[in-house]
Amino acid sequence: MSNIKESEKLHFREKGWVLVPLSIGSDQIKKCLTAARLMRAKAIRDQYGPGRVYFDYLNNFNLAAIECPFNHKICAKEIEDLFIQIRLGSMIRSLMSWDDIYCSLARLFCMGDYKYRGNWHRDIETDKMSSPINRVQVAIYLENQRGFRYLKSEFDLGGARTLIPSLSDSSQIQQFTYPLSPPNYTFEVLGGNEGSVLFFDPRRFHQGSNNTSRIDFHMRFENAEQLPSERALLKNSFQDFELHDYLHSNYDIESSHSKIISELGVAKRQPLKLRFFNLLNYKSGLYNIYKIFRLRKKLTSSVQRFGIPDLTANTFFQN
Repeated sequence: MSNIKESEKLHFREKGWVLVPLSIGSDQIKKCLTAARLMRAKAIRDQYGPGRVYFDYLNNFNLAAIECPFNHKICAKEIEDLFIQIRLGSMIRSLMSWDDIYCSLARLFCMGDYKYRGNWHRDIETDKMSSPINRVQVAIYLENQRGFRYLKSEFDLGGARTLIPSLSDSSQIQQFTYPLSPPNYTFEVLGGNEGSVLFFDPRRFHQGSNNTSRIDFHMRFENAEQLPSERALLKNSFQDFELHDYLHSNYDIESSHSKIISELGVAKRQPLKLRFFNLLNYKSGLYNIYKIFRLRKKLTSSVQRFGIPDLTANTFFQN
């Protein structure tokens, strides 16, 4: 188990994020990484239902994420052992000074060896960035990874040098469904080494980005005292926190009366035509030009104040 230091708590309060090393050996991390990659292969082979696909390619099913990753149909024993050892719930209670928590989101990001960049967004929309935090996002890294972009507080909503003057501007930026590039000095590039965990405030503008393959657990935790769960809560034997019922190991995700797959999305191949254009774009960037042209009417002053369309996003040339 990793104890949260006072310096780490202070860093989180000041920056909105903190990276904490886990007290586990490199051999165990390697076993977990191998197990997670086998989970991805199994999800593709067995057509495990809940998942995400962002950019699929012609001859390579680029599964981006596995939803409900702790389900007994997909979760590996090495992953269960990892959660037993790290006691993630205790870490969050200590970091956030919360007495009662629950997990409301859990997925295993598992993109293949393609460069990826998503859209800038908040996971929790708010106009009061200074209000107390009642949710925290978590990324557990099983291999070295860098690229995640996190807007500095002074440039976010309410900041002294803000690029986002109002909630309306924030909404327009998020509705622009293409990656944007604000000035480099406005954001921090985060990530972590294998065997580390990143905690961050999900209200802050951020952007998923990586230049290599990706294997990390992505989770969200809620302060149960301030935000009681609207769903039933259960607890896995290998975790020290409660979670939404559909995230439990024994949840029957394939039941005919279960709606969770439709709510989370189904991991399936994209249409052949789209896979062709994705591959063409990855090698040339030509499809990006077309997409930006189609979105030109949404390039409002609010969007342009924040950043310019990233022509190299999701291509071999992305940096």
